[in-house]
Amino acid sequence: MGGAGSAVNECLFKHQVQTRVLNLGIPDDCIPHGTQASQKVLCGLDTIGILNSIENFLKVQNTTSDQISIASS
Repeated sequence: MGGAGSAVNECLFKHQVQTRVLNLGIPDDCIPHGTQASQKVLCGLDTIGILNSIENFLKVQNTTSDQISIASS
């Protein structure tokens, strides 16, 4: 709810920059007590979680791009 990603999205919108953005952050849910490292893993904000999110984001982007180019051929 209104983190740094939201501010970036608002700025891009204000300046009419059309691009896809991957927002990562802490969910608006209760996170179990634990170490910072264990909480980052639970939220997908550790190194592996962030890399997985980026890979999935890029796969979707590539699939969407392929579908658009096929549709326009």
